[in-house]
Amino acid sequence: MLLSSSIAFPKNFGYGFIIYAVCVIIATLLFMCYRTSTNVRRSDSKTFKDFIGEIRQILKKNKNFRNYIFSRILLTANYPAISLYAVYAQDKMNFEMSEAGIFIVINTTVAALSGYITGK
Repeated sequence: MLLSSSIAFPKNFGYGFIIYAVCVIIATLLFMCYRTSTNVRRSDSKTFKDFIGEIRQILKKNKNFRNYIFSRILLTANYPAISLYAVYAQDKMNFEMSEAGIFIVINTTVAALSGYITGK
């Protein structure tokens, strides 16, 4: 609806990003209300410097964990572009915006279901 409206190109994407930002802020506020039990800090707890040193050692020695972290970084870097795939495809293939919306809904649903099925 926003992309097919009479609002010119730069503004319609600007409004879309504002809507996205509002959704992220609402989600953050909802998660801020979520509380878990707090752990009592023990006297033998590590300092932050020790913690960072331990992370460096794990990343140097554990190749599988390093590859996992790298794959998560690449996946996260991909998230902002996902919403633009349908718009780019619509521009190149000249299909209706409603079809782009259906694509996004199917894409999101499949991602949610696969995450639930695989336990991630």
